[in-house]
Amino acid sequence: MIDTTDHGWVYNPKSQPKGIVASGQEDTVDNARLTQIAGRYILGATDSLADDDPGMKSDRVDGYFLLDTQLGKRTTVQNREELQGAARALGIDLNLERIDRTYSRYRFTWFDKLADIVLIVPPIVLLALIALWIARVRKARDLSPPDTLMT
Repeated sequence: MIDTTDHGWVYNPKSQPKGIVASGQEDTVDNARLTQIAGRYILGATDSLADDDPGMKSDRVDGYFLLDTQLGKRTTVQNREELQGAARALGIDLNLERIDRTYSRYRFTWFDKLADIVLIVPPIVLLALIALWIARVRKARDLSPPDTLMT
């Protein structure tokens, strides 16, 4: 989940109480600034002070995590080198990026694109058909002989 573009939360909605994000759970990460999704793992960097400056663009990072989404287990490490080692042990090349890029990449799927097409194409086709019908009616009206008055 991302409310601002510089940090967000990583969590499993199935394990959260209804309607809220409960921070501190084993499968929840608060204030993630950098993320990477690699198979069943989410790797990232956090900023414990991100909520102190809401909306402020910052690259400050003071913690790192590795989240196993299948087990719902978060491992916290102290620095990037430890995260690099943990990633390497899992066969993952560490390539963290800003959370808004990760969000954008995974937010829109083929279903969203299909929904866009279904919502946009039919009205355009309908408008085109109406325009063609109007043009045909006008052309037919222009070709008809004028009415003559008989006296």
